[in-house]
Amino acid sequence: MMDYGMEIFEEICRIDKILGLQARLLKKKLDQTDKVLYARAGAYLNDYCQYHGIDASGAGDSVAKFNAKYIEDVKNFIETRKYPVDLKDEVYSISRNEYDIFLMSSFLFTEHRFSLLKELSAAEIINEKILNIGVGSGIELEFIKTDKSGLDACDLSIDDYPRERHKDVCFHEKDFNLITQRYDAIIAIEVLEHFPRPLDVISRVASVLDKNGMFILTIARNVPQFDHLYNFDSDDFFEKEIEKNSLKIEYKKTIPHKYNLFKIDAATVFYILKKTSGD
Repeated sequence: MMDYGMEIFEEICRIDKILGLQARLLKKKLDQTDKVLYARAGAYLNDYCQYHGIDASGAGDSVAKFNAKYIEDVKNFIETRKYPVDLKDEVYSISRNEYDIFLMSSFLFTEHRFSLLKELSAAEIINEKILNIGVGSGIELEFIKTDKSGLDACDLSIDDYPRERHKDVCFHEKDFNLITQRYDAIIAIEVLEHFPRPLDVISRVASVLDKNGMFILTIARNVPQFDHLYNFDSDDFFEKEIEKNSLKIEYKKTIPHKYNLFKIDAATVFYILKKTSGD
């Protein structure tokens, strides 16, 4: 039987048998709490597609297109040990909707992506003024455990759907570096790898984060995705750099990427940091 609110993804799985198998294997590992989270993510994808008038066939094409490019990039990485940005391949063309649909779908068929969603949804954010860097489809905003009236979100370009869905969120369509307000907590999930100089972003976060404030973030390790401009080679290097900005680790979870065909030691590392001093 089709899960209520997950019609788009269920249809994608019927069209793409391999993806459907991955989704079934993932769901077998979920407990009851996980299943609620999983259903919410599927419903968000469904609502996003309906809002944009995208059917299951179109959504499935988006997933297949992204997957094909990522497999190509992984193969090149294994052969050369260079990331796509270093190989200077042709510019890969993908629309905002195609990109968002893949990322939302991957929460539902990829174990490491679902684990990331679990970590974010479990984070206790008791602070009053919060900034989320990077909006995308807006799905992360759905799972941030806080009073949305105290939540800001910024991105260079913001889709209409997150604005419609999250009316209590204050959106800023601008570069994060232009944000001048101070915050009790800042969230940057799967963001730093899209900056050529992520250490500058960390420094900027520290400058607008109040003392004892939280910084919830991820870093990418060996993830050769076409739009990743930076990959951290080691956690040690990253952790030494954050100390320079008066940030200490409160929580860390390494989430390995498991691929049946490739072994590249890829991982997403989820951190909750705390600022230990004022300006």
